[in-house]
Amino acid sequence: MRDSVFREGDKLKKIISIPLVKSLLGTTMVKVITVFLSFFVSVFFARSLSVDDFGEYNYLVNVITLISLPISAGLPNLIVKYTSEYRVKNEIEKIQGFIFFAFGLSLTISLIFFLILFFVFEYGKFDNTFAFYVLLLSVIISITNILASFLRGYDRILLSQLPIFIIKPGLLFIVVVIIGALGGLNVESALLLNLMASSVALVYAFYEFCKLRINSSKVIYDTKVWLGKALPFLISGSAFFLNSKLDTLMLGGLRENSEVAFYEVASKLGTLMTFFLSINATVLAPKIAELYTVNKYSELKILLFRSVLFASSMALPFFITFFFGGEYIISRSYGIEYVESYVPLIILMFGHLFSCLMGSSGLVLNMTNNQNLAAYGMVLSVIINFTLNFLLIPFWGAIGAAVATSLSLVAWNSILVVMVKIKLGVNTTIFQNPKLC
Repeated sequence: MRDSVFREGDKLKKIISIPLVKSLLGTTMVKVITVFLSFFVSVFFARSLSVDDFGEYNYLVNVITLISLPISAGLPNLIVKYTSEYRVKNEIEKIQGFIFFAFGLSLTISLIFFLILFFVFEYGKFDNTFAFYVLLLSVIISITNILASFLRGYDRILLSQLPIFIIKPGLLFIVVVIIGALGGLNVESALLLNLMASSVALVYAFYEFCKLRINSSKVIYDTKVWLGKALPFLISGSAFFLNSKLDTLMLGGLRENSEVAFYEVASKLGTLMTFFLSINATVLAPKIAELYTVNKYSELKILLFRSVLFASSMALPFFITFFFGGEYIISRSYGIEYVESYVPLIILMFGHLFSCLMGSSGLVLNMTNNQNLAAYGMVLSVIINFTLNFLLIPFWGAIGAAVATSLSLVAWNSILVVMVKIKLGVNTTIFQNPKLC
């Protein structure tokens, strides 16, 4: 009995190593700072812009994120996976080739979208002057994410998060507070400030990437394999984004900008539920790929259980707090005109709580060469999400969007959990006996 306990303890020490714990704690700190910065930026925008302008700005930000996904071509998760694998095998020449492949593909797709975007804005509901900001921001965000992914693949977990989660929101917060106090903020100036902050983040990410000094006299390209793997990652990543933002995009297309503003507040606060789940994803992705590569399934099971336990135990207090005090929090932070966000917020939180309880099933599929299954599950979830939003938004507005999103989250997580269990024999949920891990 004692020997069994000691063996399990030794296993856990190997998996949850000091560097991993440091990464987890450091990532938690980064995410906490990011949440506060993003929250205050959102509050200042809401109080400085009219309700309609705030809704229009957030709709455009979601469009920017949507466009950045195909520009990055599904590469960020693929980069983490292959960089981790090649690094373990000391195949630096393949990493060198992958770098050229990643940036070449991203820039090619950027040129294609440059042509498409102006056509869309010409016949869309927005001013053509926004097209330049939208395209440039999409490209900058995509390249920054690619650079950060190489840093993650090299286990520079904290450094990889600084450009996107600290530098950009930090600069944006400082500038928005100053300009907002002067009363000169509108939709165009808000986009310009976002562009400036994103550019600084890109420069820093490039600086840290150069410090990796990935040099090899020989360069190996495995283009056919990379392209084949990139497509499922792109589909999966795009579907993941659509699952989280399709509600806002459809709400902006079917209802007024003011409803987008109310829903954005609910969405912003609702994502606090998945805050710790995103921490797990950032830290554990390279570790999952590494354990799978060396066939350490028992260690993988322990790691996944610890991660879902961590995320679930941290998410529950947020749910209770906003369930009982959500109206007060919204009115005191965003203003009394945004109290209509409360009901959509609670509905969204039920869906996000379910996601936390189900664990990182999608991440596991992507990091274990099962990205095709993840893509199929995601696409099915998007179809459900789109159908429900299309049916409910015209009648219930923001509340309908929240119901549709929560139901699709339940469907999506359930599908992925079943896929992981069937394919790998691993239970990613909180509902399991810890002794069997």
